[in-house]
Amino acid sequence: MIKAFFLDRDGVINDDYITYLRTAEDVRLYPYVADAFKLIRKHGYEIFIVTNQPGIGEGKITTAEFDTVCKRIEEILIENGAEAPRKWYYCPHEQKDNCSCRKPLPGLILNAAKDFDIDLSQSFIIGDRMSDMKAGFTAGCAKGVHVLSGFGMNEKDRELPENYLRAENLLEAVRLLLKNL
Repeated sequence: MIKAFFLDRDGVINDDYITYLRTAEDVRLYPYVADAFKLIRKHGYEIFIVTNQPGIGEGKITTAEFDTVCKRIEEILIENGAEAPRKWYYCPHEQKDNCSCRKPLPGLILNAAKDFDIDLSQSFIIGDRMSDMKAGFTAGCAKGVHVLSGFGMNEKDRELPENYLRAENLLEAVRLLLKNL
């Protein structure tokens, strides 16, 4: 079994400055992301991105545009000496679709755990929304960190699941989780 970090995309690894990222030029990775990825991998964890992308279901972005953005993120990470995520898991559905993969439901995390034989009791979730925290908690992640980047400041006063923490950004969150091993 492997252990993993599950990361939300928008507001956690990239600046969520526009509603729908469509092109490679739209990508603005936070400056500390490559360092966070390197630290995660140095400690023997795999990285999986778990992200809601309702714009696909709404017809506001295409799957090809989503893939272009993900590819650009991977290129930036590699250019900065970090590895790309092991795999991207995304929910293309609108909120009204009642799917099992849209966070706060744990479907994306559970699918990754099944596909890669991940030990969720040794894995973590990092996100900027309470829906990320709930998905990780429900899936059985050992801990999670709600980051205040992206949308996180809007939910900074909401109660977290037990054993879950808060941090300013992804790098601080990774350091916090690895320090408490």
